[in-house]
Amino acid sequence: MPDDFDYSKPRLKMTTASTDFPLLTTLLVAFSVVFTASFWLQNQMPDSPVSAISHLALSSPTQVWSGSYKGLFLSIFPHADVIHILFNMLWLWRIGMAIEKEVHPLAYVGFVLASAFVGSTCELAISSQVGIGMSGVVYAMFGLVWAGRGHSAAWRQIATRENMNLFLGWGVLCIVLTALKYMTVANGAHFGGLLFGLCIGGLVYSPRKKLVLIPALVAQLALCFMVLFYVPWSGNWHWFAGDRDYDARRYVKAGNHFETALKLSGDDAPLLANLSLSYLQQMNEAENRGDEAEVKRLLQQIDKISHKLEIMGALKREGDKGSKGGKVTTEDEATAPIPGDGKSSDSNTEKGDGGTKQETAPGKQ
Repeated sequence: MPDDFDYSKPRLKMTTASTDFPLLTTLLVAFSVVFTASFWLQNQMPDSPVSAISHLALSSPTQVWSGSYKGLFLSIFPHADVIHILFNMLWLWRIGMAIEKEVHPLAYVGFVLASAFVGSTCELAISSQVGIGMSGVVYAMFGLVWAGRGHSAAWRQIATRENMNLFLGWGVLCIVLTALKYMTVANGAHFGGLLFGLCIGGLVYSPRKKLVLIPALVAQLALCFMVLFYVPWSGNWHWFAGDRDYDARRYVKAGNHFETALKLSGDDAPLLANLSLSYLQQMNEAENRGDEAEVKRLLQQIDKISHKLEIMGALKREGDKGSKGGKVTTEDEATAPIPGDGKSSDSNTEKGDGGTKQETAPGKQ
């Protein structure tokens, strides 16, 4: 990115905080420590207030799509491990303190909240998961001081080319490590936060670039709000939508969503069972209409799913046999999973690792 600032010209000034002590940044660090400690201790103290604090901050994709949005903001506080929180807090303290000294407290709080929302929803758009950690906000803060580095000497000390290369390099490395399944990182939060910070900083401190920045910001925010309700490229979302339509007795729509989820996410036994149940309900409706051709077609589809589930069950038993190191006995020959009376609702679990993605900020120089 070119250094095109003319530092001889005055920049837009915002009302500064009333004290030099970075109270808001300190509170962000304190909340991160408390929520992270709760997150680490939740398994040891499952029914305690400590665990309740952790659950307050965590949110599944299903909860978000059902209208619970608190996790989009509070998920910035818990962190996965010591290195995760250490690096994020070092960068949060350095960049957050510099920003807090230059902007109004309300502007600071608003920027942090907006960055948390953007980072979480960008990650939801990329991975169908809500990440944890402060680094989406940290990346947004760095984008802000980079775009506004002509505003403050303190910001220019942070917004160096070395640090920009560090943030970008770390972000790319995290993408590679995630692709290799070595780490699970919320890469959407990283780059979504960075883009948001660059747009806000550019609009406030370099308004001559607004013809470029406004469309970029509008497009990003449109995506962020859209994924709260509609994520057609996500198998998880189609699974959720299928569950919702099934519960509303819209069985044809439910079946369509389950079919799409299978195409996007691959075969999954609970999802196949849900699809079979939707076919069964459609078959009942077809029988009531007297549509024998449709009944026959749906019955064939159900038979195909049952056969596929039997094969999946056999493969699982073969894998269990290998892990046991012995011959499969008659007792091991359990019946393969066949669609039962109830519908599975595992749509909030990502196929694969299924865990909460963590966000990580680059190590402090």
